Amino acid sequence: MRDVHFLIDYSRQQLSLSEDELYVSHIFVANSATALPKSRGRTFARNALVFALGVILLELSCGTPLIEQALDSEIDAQKQETPNTEYQIAMRLLQDIRNYETDSFASATSSCIKCDMGSGQDYDLDDEGFRAGFVERVLWPLEEDFEAVFRKR
Repeated sequence: MRDVHFLIDYSRQQLSLSEDELYVSHIFVANSATALPKSRGRTFARNALVFALGVILLELSCGTPLIEQALDSEIDAQKQETPNTEYQIAMRLLQDIRNYETDSFASATSSCIKCDMGSGQDYDLDDEGFRAGFVERVLWPLEEDFEAVFRKR
C-alpha cells in the first residue's frame, strides 16, 4: 500500500474498494490545525495536532480511549477530566510502551506526545526543520512497522 485516496461525495455502490488501498472519506477543514482547542491536556502540547496524533497512537496501542486509562490522581473529585488529564495519562503510558510495542512505534508515539522532532524551538509543521524531523521520527518509523506487518509475501 503506497497510496491513500481521499473520497468526496461517494457511494459504496459506485466504488470497487480494494483491500490493498486505504480510503478516507472525511472532509478536512483547511485550517483545522489552528482551530484545535487547547483543552484536554493540549495546554502543555507544543503542537496540538502532533500531540493529538500521539494520543491516537496510544489509544490504538491500548485499544481504549485515553480517558479510560485515567488514574484517580489524573481526574478531579467528580471523576471529570482536568486540563492536565490527557497529558498526564499520555506521559504515564509512554513509560511502559516499549514493553508491548515495537521500538519504532514507541519512539514515534513518544516523539508526538513530547513534540520532540530534534529541530530546536519551532514546533510548527510549516517549519521545514520541524516537518523534516516529523517525517524522520514519526512517519518513517510508522511506515517501517506497517511494511513489516503488511508486506506481501
